Amino acid sequence: VSTIKKCEDDNNVILRCYDIEGLASNVEIDWFSGIRKLWSTNIIEENARPIPSKNSKSEVRVGPYAIETFKLGF
Repeated sequence: VSTIKKCEDDNNVILRCYDIEGLASNVEIDWFSGIRKLWSTNIIEENARPIPSKNSKSEVRVGPYAIETFKLGF
């Protein structure tokens, strides 16, 4: 995880992470207060695509050397 901040356009939270080892990984996103909605977005927080979740947890794929940005809704 490289960044956790307030979203520019609303009151959601942005979580940004990246892979520095060059290995694709499955990553589980979980938050202490529970996530109601999760979106994958680009680095400038546009083009949000919903990601399904189970029990307020979501699993996402992070590619080799990828920078991924997620929008978390509570």
